Amino acid sequence: MKKNTTKRSLLASVLALAMCVTMLVGTTFAWFTDSASTSVNRIEAGKLNVALEMADGLNADGTVKWVPAEGKTLQFKKAVGAEDETVLWEPNCTYDLPRLRIVNNGNLALKYKVIITGINGSAKLNEAIEWTIGDYGSPDTYTSLAVGESKEFTISGHMKSDAGNEYQGLTIDGIGITVYATQDTVEHDSNDNLYDANAGKDTAFYSLADFNALTALPEGVKNVYINIDNTVITGYSKCATVGNYSLSDQYIWVKDGDTVPEGFTATARRNAQDNATAYRTNKDGLTVHVLGSLTTENYDSDNFSGFQTLCFQLPEKSTVILENMTLNGSFNISGSYTYMYNLPNGDIGHQQKPIPAGYTNVWYGYPFVIENIKLSGCTINGQWFANGNIAKNVEISDCTFNDYNNIGSTNWANPIWWKNASGTNLTVARCHVTSTRPMKVGEGGIGSVTITGNTFTMLAGDKHTGNSADSVKNTALCFGETIKGDVVISGNAVNASATALLSLLNSNMTMPEGKSFTVSGNTLPDGVPAIVKWKDSAAITPDFVK
Repeated sequence: MKKNTTKRSLLASVLALAMCVTMLVGTTFAWFTDSASTSVNRIEAGKLNVALEMADGLNADGTVKWVPAEGKTLQFKKAVGAEDETVLWEPNCTYDLPRLRIVNNGNLALKYKVIITGINGSAKLNEAIEWTIGDYGSPDTYTSLAVGESKEFTISGHMKSDAGNEYQGLTIDGIGITVYATQDTVEHDSNDNLYDANAGKDTAFYSLADFNALTALPEGVKNVYINIDNTVITGYSKCATVGNYSLSDQYIWVKDGDTVPEGFTATARRNAQDNATAYRTNKDGLTVHVLGSLTTENYDSDNFSGFQTLCFQLPEKSTVILENMTLNGSFNISGSYTYMYNLPNGDIGHQQKPIPAGYTNVWYGYPFVIENIKLSGCTINGQWFANGNIAKNVEISDCTFNDYNNIGSTNWANPIWWKNASGTNLTVARCHVTSTRPMKVGEGGIGSVTITGNTFTMLAGDKHTGNSADSVKNTALCFGETIKGDVVISGNAVNASATALLSLLNSNMTMPEGKSFTVSGNTLPDGVPAIVKWKDSAAITPDFVK
């Protein structure tokens, strides 16, 4: 009896255990836990924002009304009541610019430098004018400006009372004010306020003479501002150069078995007669900001060479930016060089016989070509002629081309006329062009071309020549037949009496395989065709144009 009872108890226990296991199947354990968390404040970048403003009358409460001066052309002031008179300088007169101020509109402390171009330049009229510039800070060191603070200054000029007749009719171009700002050592991070102590040390400021006197750039400098003031070039094939042989890339011959100098790498060029290979440097590039003005003569030759040129002899990887400059006359701007441009008298190096001591003509015909040349916010009272590559890429943006009468050759009034530039890509964007002749590229070669968002005001083609046969030459653009890249012409507006948006020197031309020519979204006056043959007004529809 007892044995049976024990069996029944054991069975009950097993069944109970089985029930417990069954109840646990599919069940999760919950442990007592707790948690604590906090959020990290958002990461917000500070804002560095410097502004240049000018006084423009008074507000209703009698305080000075300040308006943006950036991108504006400042006007010298006339006396109250005579505001509509033309500003003409004569002996013993004094003219003031509007009062100016530099403002820190951001939420970070900053330090700045001011570059004033043109006032101390080489223009002859500067000899007769005494300039007075208020305290805007040191021209040699950075000036600190706290958040919300501003620094006011004035600029005025007085023409000497003894200025003679030799100054009549002269002008000064390229007067400009540039403010460069960077971080200052004010705000603290988790350690101290010295984390931006090196801000600005990668940027240097030079006159043209001081920059060209360098044999090497200071350690760590990557950005350079160069004030060329009022640079004037005269004479056939003369040039003004930014840079020099020491700063630029270089070529040398190295005979088989000889030691290769440090910093040079081999090219594919061989001199079999001397058993030598051409070696070259590959220096780090710079960003070079050029400020001031350039004045050249009218071009009066018919061989399309010998232009007066602003040359850049810099490391090939460099980018050059002409900022808010005034460019006058028939000029070239070139970042293509062989070995030596900047002879003291402005002669171009490869024309020298014999070659100057210490220089080599290893690569004549195979020049270095710098990476980028950019024109930003410039005013062009003239034309850009070029025969050969200019840079690997040229970008012209937010510039104004004014109508230009090339008195030396009135039929050559093109704002741009480039030949034999197969290695140069061209972009023209958001420019205002007034002219009797087209921007003309593609004769002998051009790379890719992008023309977008521009306004072309095309005047009568015979305006300067007086020859009615020239009346149809006023297309906005003109292309030769040697185009190496894609072409995009879109979003442009053509006004006034244009013959067409663009003309083709050869209406039977074709595009390279895989390359396209797109014309779209342009605005033309009623009855004005998109495409014509050069010197004709009849519309054509080339097969290669999309």
